[in-house]
Amino acid sequence: MTSFEAALGQLPAPIVAKLQAMIRRVRRLLFVRGLFATLTVAIASLLAIMAIDATVTLFSTTTRWILSLAGLVATLVTAWWFLVRPLSRRFTLTHMARVLELRHPELQERISTAVELLASEDPESIRGSTELIEAVVDSAVVDVAAVDPKGELKPTRAKKFILATALGGGLIAVLLLIWPTQSWTLLARALAPFLDIGNAYANTLVIDPGHVRIAKGEAVTIQVSIQHKRLQRAEIRRLLPDGTEAVERMALIAEETDGTKRFSLTFPSVEEAFAYRVRAGGALSQYYDVIAVAPPSVERLSVNYDYPDYTGLTDTVIDTATGEIRAIAHTRVAITATLDKAVATAKTMCNKSTVMAHPVVEENQVSWDFVLLPGMSGNWHLEVTDAEGFANEEFLHPVDALPDKSPTVQINRPTQSEIRLKPNERLPLELTVIEDFGFGDVTLLVTPDGAAAPLEVPQPAPTATASSGTYTARALLDVSALQLAPGQRRLAVQVRVRDNRPPDYDGPGVGLSEVFFVTLDEKAKSLADQVIEAQRKAVNQQINAAKKELQRAREEMRRAEEELNRSEDFTEKAKEKLNEFTEHNQTARETLEAVAATLDTPLFREPSRQAEKIAAESLAGAQENADLIPVTDDKQERLAEAQSAREAVEESLRDLDQIARAMREAEADYKAISQLNELANRQRELAMKAHDWSERAQREAAELAR
Repeated sequence: MTSFEAALGQLPAPIVAKLQAMIRRVRRLLFVRGLFATLTVAIASLLAIMAIDATVTLFSTTTRWILSLAGLVATLVTAWWFLVRPLSRRFTLTHMARVLELRHPELQERISTAVELLASEDPESIRGSTELIEAVVDSAVVDVAAVDPKGELKPTRAKKFILATALGGGLIAVLLLIWPTQSWTLLARALAPFLDIGNAYANTLVIDPGHVRIAKGEAVTIQVSIQHKRLQRAEIRRLLPDGTEAVERMALIAEETDGTKRFSLTFPSVEEAFAYRVRAGGALSQYYDVIAVAPPSVERLSVNYDYPDYTGLTDTVIDTATGEIRAIAHTRVAITATLDKAVATAKTMCNKSTVMAHPVVEENQVSWDFVLLPGMSGNWHLEVTDAEGFANEEFLHPVDALPDKSPTVQINRPTQSEIRLKPNERLPLELTVIEDFGFGDVTLLVTPDGAAAPLEVPQPAPTATASSGTYTARALLDVSALQLAPGQRRLAVQVRVRDNRPPDYDGPGVGLSEVFFVTLDEKAKSLADQVIEAQRKAVNQQINAAKKELQRAREEMRRAEEELNRSEDFTEKAKEKLNEFTEHNQTARETLEAVAATLDTPLFREPSRQAEKIAAESLAGAQENADLIPVTDDKQERLAEAQSAREAVEESLRDLDQIARAMREAEADYKAISQLNELANRQRELAMKAHDWSERAQREAAELAR
């Protein structure tokens, strides 16, 4: 324990209590003064910031921070100077006793002397006797009893700060009562510069839409209304990524009689989010967010085709980039669409008006199925919306229900529309049939004169060819097996082909050939004679046509030779003659190829080969010679090529004469074949009659046996 502490312990209680009361009074007054001084500066700073904010449009948050921090610094400095610093000082009993004695000279320093003597460690000879010290202490006790701390230490200096605080607080209260919205806004902006709120006049702005979420790529129109008769300008301040603002002027679109004006600005295609605020006159709004939300989009389309059973097609699953749906009618189509985000609703539309299906939605997958009905054609699209109601962009995809076409039937042979046959002959038919999937039956429809309905004669099924969907078929018209009535001498013949389309699918499809007519005549030439005669006639016409073309080609080449002989160079006139030669030569080659195809039967096989050889060798060689003429530099060589081409054409003409002569010389062979064919027909007729007589005899015998 120190001597001072020991002295304090020796001091009479009245002195200690009074001095401690004085210390507490001093500290209390210092605290009150410091507190209200700090409040005065704080309120003054707030009022100054509010006044600046009310008179100057503060665009920058940094400026607001500077003002608020300046007020805070002033307040903290005041608090340090008037509150922290004074209260941090130590007040001792001795110091307080001296302060008291300075204020009361009549005490003659008895209180401080008593405290010092009791705390002194000097010998008694120096500090005095104990009786003397006790007398001083007793006198000090009497003096202290007359001291009142409240009377000694009055809050005179604190009162001015209290008054200033009251005035400042009252002024703020009055402002809040008169202009509550503006004052609260200014107060909040001063106290919290980080808050995104408009300035004092922001409440005069009516902004539409404010905060908004839109789909990427959509337009957004921002409108603001304000009642201000003299106002002529409003602007949008759009916050850029670097923190600066882009200022865009709004258009005045309406003005009312009460002074209300409406401004507008449209952003035609918003791809990225941005923040904006509106300024009109002295009013500056808070920031509003325009959020560009990516609408749902299809990332993958998977199409499953379940074809009708009768088609024989294998079910397929494909990923399509175009979204095309194309299949035979009555195919069940199952589609799965994978999107880039989860969706809430979905539907599919056909041609923008008909609902195709209501898909099943599972997170980001949408699936549905439907049947491709006949006639369904046009475009389809998928409509989906996410949880916020944003819809996907409309993409049209083609859809086409392909019809199962009915078979197409063409009679290749015979080619005539009118044929005369003997009653005992059979007429073979060669057919070409085009069909998509399969056949039900092939029937020969024969309608005799006067018949109400045609006779149906079943025929063998067609045979597939190397070409997909193309078939060949043979049919046979056996006149003697038709059991015609006497007098029925004219027949209308037609081939009917039915496919395998089920009745549930509007089947079967029916294809009909052209009708040809058969006249039954005992004196008619045999069918073989008619066929041979028709072939000979057609071939003779084609050979004559080919000869005419070759004769013209020969003449053009002769003229070309004359022109080539006149000049050392290849002239335009020579080129013209060569072009005409090429044209006639090519026509002759095509005609001879047709002759070869017409004669391509066992009976005319050799003439067919000769015609093909002329076209492929002689005339082709002549054309090669003609093609070399323009690219040959030497005149004599050009003449030689022209002569070779002309000689090849002349040789071809001689060969054609040989073909015509050979066909005339084969007349005896043609007649022999005709006689054999007629004999075969008679034998078949006799066999059928014998079969009929045998059946008749069996029936008569059975009747007699009864």
